[in-house]
Amino acid sequence: MIRIAVVGSGMLVHEIMPMLKEMPQIHVQVLVGTKRSADTVHALQEQYAIPEAYTDYDRMLADKRGQLDLVYLATPNYTHFELAMKAIDAGFHIFIEKPLTLSLSEAEQIFSKAREKGVIALEAISNRYLPVCEVLKRELKRAGQIKYVSLNFSQYSSRYDRFMAGEYFRVFDAAAGGGALLDLGIYNIHIAAFLFGRPAKTVYCPNIIRDVDVSGVMLMDYTDFKVVSVAAKDCQGDNGLLIEGTDGYFKLSDTLNSMNAPLIFHDRKTGEDIVLSEGTGEHRMTAEFRTIEQIIQKKDVLQVEERQSESMLAMHMLQGIH
Repeated sequence: MIRIAVVGSGMLVHEIMPMLKEMPQIHVQVLVGTKRSADTVHALQEQYAIPEAYTDYDRMLADKRGQLDLVYLATPNYTHFELAMKAIDAGFHIFIEKPLTLSLSEAEQIFSKAREKGVIALEAISNRYLPVCEVLKRELKRAGQIKYVSLNFSQYSSRYDRFMAGEYFRVFDAAAGGGALLDLGIYNIHIAAFLFGRPAKTVYCPNIIRDVDVSGVMLMDYTDFKVVSVAAKDCQGDNGLLIEGTDGYFKLSDTLNSMNAPLIFHDRKTGEDIVLSEGTGEHRMTAEFRTIEQIIQKKDVLQVEERQSESMLAMHMLQGIH
């Protein structure tokens, strides 16, 4: 079992607390918010019987040094770098919600500092911890020569109507790391990076409202085949992935942060549909917390390096957008 501090009090924390409460290998020892969110923090503390709550992050780091195994950051995107660096400097392992940071330079600094301090720093990107991704990569050769890939994560934001009416939300503030690409498209980018590596060229065509991308299409050119990634917060679409090759295609129909649906391969030659993986029925983030617990317990340096390399590749792809 590992003892963790959950930092944040927004929608994501409300979503995952019931899940974490049911994981025997995870003990949420501390919940951290801000003075402005104090009422929410204390309500969550009481609801989930969390032993300690703080509204001062720096104080928590000082008080809990040596008493926690992991700090999990579920805070706004623009805060990730500063909060992660403080935790690493204090000697804590750190699990940082996607996107890891807002720049390649910041990501490099986080991983470099973690190596220097001898702690683990990883990006919490749910789909890359799901077993279906490993199955897909292992079975990819079934499709023959890949020609076309479609990745679609379109999810009408619960805040979009109010944003359009003039309200301010950080998720629709580009300067704060908001927008469709960093919120939803990052999942598509991680899948492409894991399966195919770094593209020769990347182009992003966004739909912009009030200086932020509310939706957009990203083309990743792998020379011999193309990947089209759709991410949208202003419309709802047919979510999932489609990978087409000379010998058949793979299809999975679910949001690409969850992928909790059957992975099907259609064999062009036989006409057969083969189910390669079933949905697990678990919460979409269970696998990543199970994995980070195992990494910490086993001191799995090799897996840390592999996952850090994947996150750096995703950051390179974001920085290389034209």
